[in-house]
Amino acid sequence: MRLSSPAFADGGSLPPVYTCTGRSLSPPLSWDHVSPRARELELLVTDPDAPTGPVSHWVVHAIPPSDRGAPQGSAPSGAGQGTNSAGLRSYLAPCPLPPGSPHHYIFELFASAKPLKFGDSPKDAEVRAALQGNTLASARLLATYALGG
Repeated sequence: MRLSSPAFADGGSLPPVYTCTGRSLSPPLSWDHVSPRARELELLVTDPDAPTGPVSHWVVHAIPPSDRGAPQGSAPSGAGQGTNSAGLRSYLAPCPLPPGSPHHYIFELFASAKPLKFGDSPKDAEVRAALQGNTLASARLLATYALGG
């Protein structure tokens, strides 16, 4: 499985439009080579560099395996959105502190062998726990971003 974005290269800088200094939109994403055995996909976006510990920026679950991406500013159609670290059911735009220190943003896509069951709005840890033993494949995309110092 492959995960990519037309907005940035793997390991490249996240354009400001997708951050707190821009329009706070989620970046467009696309994926391919999804296993025909996948029953659903899960998308998790985290910042492992936050001083207080990893920050969950986006939790998207129950993505239909026939979907091949997410448009700019939106979750894939038919998917559910879980709760990010700010307690919101949406994309949390990167806004790394302290200024000047670049953070890494890891976009992870998982193909699940079975539909996963959650409450109304799962958190990152709940999705990761449900994926244990149910992951057919995964893909990662990395972006970096730093506020001016």
